[in-house]
Amino acid sequence: MHREWRYCACLLLWLAMSAWSASAQCKVTDDYDVSFGQRSGRPLKPITVLAFGTSLMWGDGLKQENTFRHIVADWAASEARRPSHLVTFAHSAALLGPPEPRYAPNPVPELADLNDPRPTVDEQIRCAGGMRDLLQADLVLIEGCVNEVGAEDIAYPWTTKEHLRDETKKACDGPMVTELAVVRELFPRAWIVVVGYYPLVSDRSSLFGFSSTRRLARHAIKIHTAKHPGEQPAKTSRGRKEEHNFLVSNSEEFYQSSKDALTSAIDARAAAGDHKVAFAKLPEISLGFGRETVDPSYAYGAPQRHEWMVPVRFLFFFAFYKDQKYWYRQRLCAKHVGPGWQRLVCDSSPAFHPNLRGAETFAASIEAAVPRAEIANWKAR
Repeated sequence: MHREWRYCACLLLWLAMSAWSASAQCKVTDDYDVSFGQRSGRPLKPITVLAFGTSLMWGDGLKQENTFRHIVADWAASEARRPSHLVTFAHSAALLGPPEPRYAPNPVPELADLNDPRPTVDEQIRCAGGMRDLLQADLVLIEGCVNEVGAEDIAYPWTTKEHLRDETKKACDGPMVTELAVVRELFPRAWIVVVGYYPLVSDRSSLFGFSSTRRLARHAIKIHTAKHPGEQPAKTSRGRKEEHNFLVSNSEEFYQSSKDALTSAIDARAAAGDHKVAFAKLPEISLGFGRETVDPSYAYGAPQRHEWMVPVRFLFFFAFYKDQKYWYRQRLCAKHVGPGWQRLVCDSSPAFHPNLRGAETFAASIEAAVPRAEIANWKAR
């Protein structure tokens, strides 16, 4: 009898702790309202926009008003001619699927600039689904799977193309099908836009200087080595041009493989009868031989780069290639992140992420993925 009582008590305690852990991870990371006025003297009901994802959706390095989520919320209000309400759950370094037991709860989930695998995108979606006033959301932006692949592995000059292709398909196809089904179940009337990725570097990226692919590769090697302390380092080195070409090839492989996997997930949902899911395809140009990709001039270290660079700290009060939140993040990392590879990643998190021009390009691709008929529905609600 006493043994059964102790078992029941332990079970109740475990359930209570699990519930507390889940609720502690359920955090809105940004809440943004766009006003629009009134119609017939009465306040208009706002268009509700939800944003789930990783550092890309959060907008690492950008002030909130410059992120593509905010730009899209402004656009939605303007198009629907009514207010919009953007609720963001995305944060830096989030994983896509349900949390694995090895990942402890995020101690500060409300600080979205800090890297942590939790809340995962799956947890973010279910968190929003528990908020009654969000269940009639009109537009859902969702992104995720890059952190399962690892951005530093894309830039690591010893990652094989075959490994990258296999890992990308595994991370971005089936898991996204699952999460899209959850989104549809919880937000039945929403138009869903899946946001994809882009080539980190291209053949227009610089080979020399602080913005070079050589410096980028050294940074990726430093992080990879710190994260895998037992791994034998490569015994040979690549020449600058060979290394550059290797990174270009892997960046393009990730872009094309992730695009194929995410569009495959959308096709799977269409086959299941859900025709209100679209892919935010970035503008592409033809490079000949039937190959289309994002303009190479937009890549890291390229002439019209759309990405933040790896910053260069000089003395205490000066840094090259700062993003808009550089000094804020330095203080945040110093307070919450210990030494080691996590601090190295934290200090340079916005590298490879969309800068101001990149955010505008992403916003335009999302806007183009919403058909006029859906906007007409927004106006009529």
